[in-house]
Amino acid sequence: MSEQPVEERSLFHALLLGFGLSWLIAVLLLLATALIGAAIAYSWAAPRITTFTQAADISWREAAAIGLVGWQKSVQQTNGYQNILILGLDEVANRGDASILTDTIIIASLHLESGAVTTLSLPRDIWSELYQTKINSLYYYGQDRYPNQPERFTTEVLSELTEVPIHHTLVISLERLAELIDLVGGIDVTVATGFTDLLFPRSDVDIQTENDPAKLYQTVVFEAGPQRLSGARALEYIRSRKAEGKQGGDEARNDRQQQVIQSLFSRLSDSDNFRNPELLGRLFAYYQIAFSRFISIPEAIATTKAIYPVRSAISFKGNSLSIQANGKAGVLSHPPLTEYNGQWLYVITNLAEFRSEIKQKLYGTPSN
Repeated sequence: MSEQPVEERSLFHALLLGFGLSWLIAVLLLLATALIGAAIAYSWAAPRITTFTQAADISWREAAAIGLVGWQKSVQQTNGYQNILILGLDEVANRGDASILTDTIIIASLHLESGAVTTLSLPRDIWSELYQTKINSLYYYGQDRYPNQPERFTTEVLSELTEVPIHHTLVISLERLAELIDLVGGIDVTVATGFTDLLFPRSDVDIQTENDPAKLYQTVVFEAGPQRLSGARALEYIRSRKAEGKQGGDEARNDRQQQVIQSLFSRLSDSDNFRNPELLGRLFAYYQIAFSRFISIPEAIATTKAIYPVRSAISFKGNSLSIQANGKAGVLSHPPLTEYNGQWLYVITNLAEFRSEIKQKLYGTPSN
């Protein structure tokens, strides 16, 4: 596995690291509430059940059955923690046959008793001595090893490398984020500083065959002030990187990405949504298509049931691994390019300390 696939950056790191599983948990709370409500029909009037099941494209008996299975199901967890591996793909529709890599790799640990969610970002450029490749290529190789479940290879390798039990693996793309935004009717943001990007890449042009700049790029403009963004417009807002001045820099782009995620989370966690059976039904149908293969509906309900008593106390904290530099100790280091055939990567300085730090940052103790 020494040959590295062609790599292309996306914006998943800033998108998911900052807010972790917040929007996903909001979705799970919403749909699980709907299904449990359908299962115990006295909590919902019959018309609301009908509205939900029609939007979800299932019968109320099916919804009730799913809800009851989830209610009775045991939560997958270890020592009170449920660990979810989040893989953000750098897949873009117009990249042709370019290799799909995992641009973002995050372990999210949910403490079921307190509702605390801790996320830990694993740099995608960590080198695997065993497989002689960066860990962001594991998904690529998993397509050959497990064609119908390519994320399984990444899960196996990272669970062994970190000694962290992985209960679920979630794969997501920017396109899924846009779909969710459209599903909730768009998001509201206030553009602090307007900007124009003359070189925003078009999504409907094959970059493998087209080289005319006039066809490859389009102009996007954002005026200052409050506005509602559709999914496509939100992606333009967070992906723009060629605006003049500070708005073309990483800091401004990261701020916009956080703004979009926070706005989406606010929309999803709005208490009115829990009383909107049509939206709950559409969220159910969306989740069934987009994510149920990774975390089934009954499993989502089981987790939601476990954390429902502490739903108001759910908190999020992001962490990163220490990096050795300028005399500073760290569990990762950046070796000279000459040592790995010119590849920019991180190596693990001490495997035992690497694993201990991961457990410390996920659980607060190296003993879990």
